[in-house]
Amino acid sequence: HENLRAALLWLLEETRMNERAEEGRQQTERCLRLCVALYWFWYIHGHRREGDRFLEQALAISSGVLPVVRAKALTASAGFAISLVDLERAERQGEESLILFRGLGDKAGIAATLQMLGYLARVQCRYATARSRLEEARALFQELGDSWRRGNCFTELARVDMAQGKYDRARM
Repeated sequence: HENLRAALLWLLEETRMNERAEEGRQQTERCLRLCVALYWFWYIHGHRREGDRFLEQALAISSGVLPVVRAKALTASAGFAISLVDLERAERQGEESLILFRGLGDKAGIAATLQMLGYLARVQCRYATARSRLEEARALFQELGDSWRRGNCFTELARVDMAQGKYDRARM
């Protein structure tokens, strides 16, 4: 864990020292990629604030990085924001990530981000938005053959129905 922290701190420092140069952009991309790769490690081991801080620092200096790298980092950061109950930031980052994934035509990224945004809309009692996003995510996951995530969409859609008192529909 200490070695990972040291590597991330070094990458951030290298980025700041070479901010305007191509080398700085490359170091930022490396930092963002490492943060995304470490997302589940931080999440599962209870280091969410640490992961969130590293991602926020790297995202703050990430101009010029590949859109796919930024999109994945934004999605990871939004995941931390949800767990830290910063729903406004999670939604803002999710929306930016969705725009980037749509621009790239990355169906898996679009679907995962829509699922997250659907969840956010549900917990904020915006049920029409939640349903729309979750239905789109469900269809994309079906197209991609991802039955596990498709099933998660059905579960979340049932929660939307239950919150609205549509119990018969939730059972379907």
